[in-house]
Order: sequence, then structure tokens, then C-alpha cells
Amino acid sequence: MSAAALALLPSRRTLLALFAFIVSVGAAGADDATGGDSTTTDVTNALANHVTVQSAIAAVILIIAGCVVLFFGHRLFYPTLFVGGFFFFASLAYVVLVNAEPTSGYSNRSTLILCVVLVAGIVGGLLAICLVKLGITLVGAAGGFALALFVLSWKSGGVIESGLGRTIFIIACIIIGAIVIHFVIKSALIVFTSIAGAFGITLGIDFFAQTGFAQTVQSILIKRTIVDSDVSQGKVVALLVTTAVLAAIGMIVQFRSNRGRTFGPQKRL
Repeated sequence: MSAAALALLPSRRTLLALFAFIVSVGAAGADDATGGDSTTTDVTNALANHVTVQSAIAAVILIIAGCVVLFFGHRLFYPTLFVGGFFFFASLAYVVLVNAEPTSGYSNRSTLILCVVLVAGIVGGLLAICLVKLGITLVGAAGGFALALFVLSWKSGGVIESGLGRTIFIIACIIIGAIVIHFVIKSALIVFTSIAGAFGITLGIDFFAQTGFAQTVQSILIKRTIVDSDVSQGKVVALLVTTAVLAAIGMIVQFRSNRGRTFGPQKRL
């Protein structure tokens, strides 16, 4: 990497400030969940009561993968393909599995869903790496999917109230993303990876903060989900604004650091 490119990447101080901002959002959500008591003990107890091992694993995966594609989606060829395939296949598996769940529920539900989603995601990621054109398509589809969820989440239960209307909107965004990325690959890739990365980070944060953002997204995807009346739409909007800010930062960083660079495997000297 050239010195000029390095200079355009976010500095350590900038990344630390960004990380502190993200953590503060999560801490605020956890603090509100305790009824306003800001002591460390109460925050810890709130997290212990809501966060499971399965949700913690999912949150860590979302945050790490989100950070990678947010800042380096265009630069890292195969990792980006893998994350795109993983995100799309994992999301598809989750939606199908939960919507097909019997009334009595699954045995060991959380573990089963996590394992199935992880396996589906890994398979999708490997397919994306082996079939590059498919991988690029999946990156566009994943970006379109994240964009659709971002737009719909601004209202509890979805901006589009009709279940059929939401489904059509999501599918349309997925198809548009999958097609557009092949015509303007650089711009579309940077925009989609920034949106998907930012969305993954904030969704992962909410698994810990419990603001209701994840539940709002779930209500859009799963027909039987009812949003808890205690969910504060203000907190959800705060995370959506955070998503928009992170996505904008990711786009700026990627456009500036990838001038003259094409998306593809880098040739070894």
C-alpha cells in the first residue's frame, strides 16, 4: 500500500473516537433498560438478563464483519465476496427457518437457529469465493437487502404496513442491487458495502444494548413477530441515524482510499 493510500485511511485516533461513539450508543441503550440507573452494576445485570451466548456470538460476528466491509469492502476482494455471500445466505436461512417454525417452537431454538444460520452463511460465503460473478451478485443483493431493511425500520412494524408490500419492496431492492453492481461495480460496491457494514454494526450493538432495533427488523422479516410495546421508537431512530452516519463515513473513506483501484484479486509481484 502506498504512502498516499495510507494517509487517506482513517487514523488510529479517528477509529478510536468512532469506536468510543459506538460503545456510548450501546451503553446508553443498556442504561435506559435499567430504568435510568447508570451504575455499572445495573448495566451489567441488564446485559446478563437479556444477552444469551447465541446472541453474543451473532453480535460479535455482525460487528466484526461490519467493520471489515464498512472500511475495506472495495479493497479486500475475497473477504468481501465471502461476507456478501455469508450475509445473504445467512439472512435467507434465518427468514425461512423462523417463518417455518411450528407453533410449539423448535427444540433448543436459539442454538438450532444459530447453527443453521452459520452453516448456511459459510456455504454462501464459499460459493461466493468459488464463483466470483455469483459472489459479486450476492454482494449487491446483500447491499440491497440491507438498504431495504434500513428504509423500512424507520417505523415500528415497517414503513410499509402491508406484509405483501414489504416483501415486494425487499425483493425489488435485492434484485436492483444484484443488477446495478455489475454495471457500476466500483460505486455500487462501495455504497452497498458501506450500508451493509454500518447496518451490521448497529444491529450487533443492539443485541447488547436491547434498544428494540433488532426486534423492529425482526418484525419486518417475520410475519408472526409483534413489537414489544415497551420498545422506544426514539432509540431505534437513534441507531438508524448512527447507521447513516457510519455508512457515510465508510463511503468517504472507501472512495478516497480506492482512487484508481479496481475491485479484483491483487496480482502478486
